[in-house]
Amino acid sequence: MSDDVTREMIRQLADLRGRVAQLEGSEYVAKAGALYATRHPWADVTAHGAKGDGVTDDTTAITAAIAALPATGGTVFFPEGKYLFSSISADKPVELRGTGRHTDTQDWFGGAQWNTQTNFRGSVLISTATTGAAISLTHAVSWFSYNISDLMVVGPGSGTSIGIALTHATGCEWRNVGAVNFATGIAIVDDMDSTFIDLRIRGCTTGLDVHTDAVASNQNVFINTEVQMSTADGILVGGTGAGGSLNLFHGGLIQNFDGNAGIRVITPATLAVFDGFWIEGNEGATYAVDFTGGTSHTLKNTWFSSDAGNSRVGANSCVLMGARHMAGSTGGLALSGSDCTLINMADMTVTDTGLRNYIAKGGTVSAASRVTGGAFCSGLQTVADNAAYSFTPIAAIGLVDVWSRSGAYAVSAIYRAAATPTIVLLSTALAGVAVTTGALTGTTGSDGKLTVSSYSDGKIYIENRLGGAVGIGYSVSA
Repeated sequence: MSDDVTREMIRQLADLRGRVAQLEGSEYVAKAGALYATRHPWADVTAHGAKGDGVTDDTTAITAAIAALPATGGTVFFPEGKYLFSSISADKPVELRGTGRHTDTQDWFGGAQWNTQTNFRGSVLISTATTGAAISLTHAVSWFSYNISDLMVVGPGSGTSIGIALTHATGCEWRNVGAVNFATGIAIVDDMDSTFIDLRIRGCTTGLDVHTDAVASNQNVFINTEVQMSTADGILVGGTGAGGSLNLFHGGLIQNFDGNAGIRVITPATLAVFDGFWIEGNEGATYAVDFTGGTSHTLKNTWFSSDAGNSRVGANSCVLMGARHMAGSTGGLALSGSDCTLINMADMTVTDTGLRNYIAKGGTVSAASRVTGGAFCSGLQTVADNAAYSFTPIAAIGLVDVWSRSGAYAVSAIYRAAATPTIVLLSTALAGVAVTTGALTGTTGSDGKLTVSSYSDGKIYIENRLGGAVGIGYSVSA
């Protein structure tokens, strides 16, 4: 490069710097900045006195930053740091924004690891509140949008406090938000049409609580939700009030849970949908998933590890699709709701305690299962060789049909399972099938036959002495 070219480049750079300096001091830049501040109000908590050193109480500074925003709201910014505070609230449509959040810590509620500040990085809010909500976002009259992104809140590990309480809101957008070491990590009450992405909740008695009070919590979407180390419920949907419907949970992890369940849905919730979860590490919870109340819930594409434990569906009109236990798991699914649909429930044992009108495709139905409805019941079983299965029909007198699922054996008979038991064939039995009265134990009837019996104990017995296990179906009408 020649000296002339070099000198020309230096001259142009100096000219450019001069023009920039003029522009920086011009009224146009000042007006542009003022216009942006008007349309996008911004309050940095450190500009209002917050230290973020994990030692100084920053409650007053954070409150001042919120108060500095107009009634129409704006952004409260938390630079990287650890902000010690008691509790804060906002009754205007604010956004709480940080620079990110991270922790590798896993501990239970009140665990000592939550007290070590070096376990956290990013924008971390550390609350001392043991009652109420550490962060409360609500307005008594107006429906506002409250947004949160890239921060986490840490609780004291004692008391009944809530990490973040969102109440009476709509259209909220949350991303990358964490809550740890509270009695309830995040409580969402009377909220509608909001989206929550990448919630991370650990070490709370109840992780995520979505319920209703005066107005229903409807049509909220949760994407990639992680709850670990819960001691009551990982995710709880439902509660008092007006009900709530169409709360959709797409993808997530429920891990190391105790208490009631990893996921629990209660009255009056409707249409709660859980899709694409991984559930593992049952530390003593009653159920992995418990649809105990409400109606019309869905669980699909969910994997349960071998230590996830059992699940239960007591709500009516539920759909369970593509949920499975890992190979070797002893977990099962207890059903007592009516009008449920089961599709491809692979590697899961399904038991029935009064199930009615369900469709099953794929999976295994256990020895205690049957379908009942009005004056009808039916069931599917696998009966080992030299073994017997018995069940109590819906009436002492009726019609019983028993058949092998291979189609090789079938019988239809009128029965009386009462003080004087009788059983009368209505059709000629195929070879290898017999009827009798009395209790069957597995070696009572004729060898080489499938025997059906009624008895005075009110039961019908099906005995297999065919030389190998046989899958059977039965139906009873009265």
